[in-house]
Amino acid sequence: MTRATGPRAVLLDLDGTLLDHDGASRSALLAALEGSDLPHETDVDVPLARWRDLETQHFQRYLEGELTFQEQRVERTREFLASYGVRDRDQRALLEWFDRYRRLYEDAWRVFDDVHPFLQAAAALDNPPTLAVVTNGDLDQQASKLARVGLDGIALHTSSELGARKPDAAVFHRVCDVVRVQPADAWFVGDNREVDAEGSERAGLHGIWLDRGGGTTQRGHPSRADSLTDVIDWMRDEQ
Repeated sequence: MTRATGPRAVLLDLDGTLLDHDGASRSALLAALEGSDLPHETDVDVPLARWRDLETQHFQRYLEGELTFQEQRVERTREFLASYGVRDRDQRALLEWFDRYRRLYEDAWRVFDDVHPFLQAAAALDNPPTLAVVTNGDLDQQASKLARVGLDGIALHTSSELGARKPDAAVFHRVCDVVRVQPADAWFVGDNREVDAEGSERAGLHGIWLDRGGGTTQRGHPSRADSLTDVIDWMRDEQ
């Protein structure tokens, strides 16, 4: 896709794109387990994989309206503790366990190393695009993430406020309407190929799959970037 002046808007996913969710989650869970009375597992990747699987499963139930945001926290904690044989915790105790993990998780929030250089380079372009964060999730939590890592100056749009979730084309179209660009004049960058890159492509945007460490293919379908540095290079090429 060729544009003489580059994209008029660049829309960005949050977790896994700007913020290192997996790194924060790993750090928090290991610290929570270390401070608990749960049995020690020699291979730390086992509980990490279990926790992430439960997060994916129950967060999807939240996105589909089956659970509230708090209920998905309760359910994933209930099943995680049950894997250790702990089945006698009521909802209050489950939320207390999760809240300890959550505090550790929030303390570990960090952006990837390429984020601030990308934002600075985008602002320095001859025709700087409008930037916005578009994410599936709870507005309050995602806003807290942006504030904690110093990115609260970027407009935020979440599935909880939009009434739809990626990869629904309505999400991409509504945000394009807000930033006053046509979908064809917007790029969408995200780490989930199906939800972010392919979903935005189907909605008429230029989708870019941010596959950190996975390689770069600008002319792929969708385009594939190894880092945000690739994306800014492509933007410069189209100025």
